[in-house]
Amino acid sequence: MGLGTDFTSDALATSVDEGLARQAMVDLEVLQSGIPGLNRIDELPNLTEEMVKRGFSEEEIEKILGKNFLRVFEEVLV
Repeated sequence: MGLGTDFTSDALATSVDEGLARQAMVDLEVLQSGIPGLNRIDELPNLTEEMVKRGFSEEEIEKILGKNFLRVFEEVLV
């Protein structure tokens, strides 16, 4: 398991409309939904806090937040 983000600064954010939803082949409601408290990169610690509340171990959280990516990246480069 891993985590990918599409955070941008508010100045660079693209407005989400039906045309963008069609291009992404995703329902407009999905694109507009977001996660309360996780809309900007500076709110990423909220995700970590929520994983702790839900019983994820420290090792699982570290893997989700980057160690899985690094492991696969290293395997691909070798």
